[in-house]
Amino acid sequence: MMLFNLGYRNLWRHPRRTSITLISVAGALMCAMFFTGIQDGSYRKMIDVAARMGSGHITLENKLYRNDPDWNHGIADWRSLVLPLTRTPGVLGYSLRVSGQGMLSSPYGSVGAVFDAIDPHQEQGSWMQGKIIEGTYLKNLADGIVVGDHLARQLKVGIGSKVVLTINNRNNDTRQELLHVVGIFHTGSDALDSFSFQMPLARAQDIVGLKAHEVLQIAVFLQDFRNAESIADQLRSNFKEEHGLAVWTWQVVMADLARFIAIDRAANFIIQGLLFLIVAIGMLNTVLMSVMERRFEFGVLLAIGFSPARLFCLIMTEVGLLGFLGLATGSLMGWGLNLWFGGHPIDLTGAFRGNFSVSGFAMEPMLRTGLFLDHYIVISILVYLWLLLVGLYPAMKAARLMPMEALSSH
Repeated sequence: MMLFNLGYRNLWRHPRRTSITLISVAGALMCAMFFTGIQDGSYRKMIDVAARMGSGHITLENKLYRNDPDWNHGIADWRSLVLPLTRTPGVLGYSLRVSGQGMLSSPYGSVGAVFDAIDPHQEQGSWMQGKIIEGTYLKNLADGIVVGDHLARQLKVGIGSKVVLTINNRNNDTRQELLHVVGIFHTGSDALDSFSFQMPLARAQDIVGLKAHEVLQIAVFLQDFRNAESIADQLRSNFKEEHGLAVWTWQVVMADLARFIAIDRAANFIIQGLLFLIVAIGMLNTVLMSVMERRFEFGVLLAIGFSPARLFCLIMTEVGLLGFLGLATGSLMGWGLNLWFGGHPIDLTGAFRGNFSVSGFAMEPMLRTGLFLDHYIVISILVYLWLLLVGLYPAMKAARLMPMEALSSH
């Protein structure tokens, strides 16, 4: 307690110097929390949107399908998987998927396109439903489809127009099916808007020759995408070898997006490292200057029996208090910024003249913070340990002072 009281009083001998150092530590932590919060919020949005557009946070499929995407390499009976899937903690829901490629034609031309077949009842309130700009989303119409706006312009079709889908079914027979456009969507991704459409699952199963209980994939949606690996491991143990299933996380299925996030996060770590290096130099300068100014005082303490070890602890106490006050202030400012920009995202629409997409997935140009608590804890601990490490040199320098040499410096 005596060291604590002495350390606290020593800090405020020079309030201006202490305040500047405290503000620099707090500002660095605030910036680190803000930038990490932007990353966490952006990544959460990216991954959740990509999962809704694609094959989920976790994808269940036939173990042969990924290397050989054939209609015959599907899930034989998805109904047997629903109960263990829905009982798995952390699973928010699931959606059945059948996807493929074909030629979509109108009286004005033909375009090679990819389709995703989904169950409209499962997709109520989905991300795609909110992107419909004309018409309606898929309903119970057996031959209704929704197409991208660029694709609609290429085919010169609108709501109610008829198009013909030409596709090879599971028996490698060519089929032509008449479909009606019931909706047009705009996602912001050129790949999706120009070459993709959605159709009801039952209709796609009939076209390609799949039975009602056969699908190509089951997209699994999670409450927290960061738990994908652990939940995937649990699903692998639940679904035994006889199911012939492969369980993939979003990092495997959306490898380009995972690499983009990894590179972006690494760049953020480098920038934050440089920021804290600058703060550490300032901290070192402050503490070292304080030690040099108090050489005579330390000499007196050593002369009356104050041990070098206690002197070392005194300096480290001052460093620890300064770091703690800086972290406390920075935490308040950092959480304040994260809460504010979590509810009031930064709109970057004006900065992107065209569409904004990452690895082929359309994203909204809105920066919304969403700092994860464990990331805040890691940042705070690392910053505090870094500051303590910086304080070691001044503390050791003070502990090595010789009493007579220090007294003669006055």
